[in-house]
Amino acid sequence: MAETTIPVSHETQDQLKRLAYSGETYDEVIRRLIGLQAEIGQERGTRMR
Repeated sequence: MAETTIPVSHETQDQLKRLAYSGETYDEVIRRLIGLQAEIGQERGTRMR
């Protein structure tokens, strides 16, 4: 998998750190959040763009 840099504020970085499980990467946290959003959308009958 190719890596890229995504600029985020320090506040967002701190929030990602708090959401991460022990040893979880930012990529894993973001993918988990995307998955949760997709599940919520399905429950509401909406799709992600």
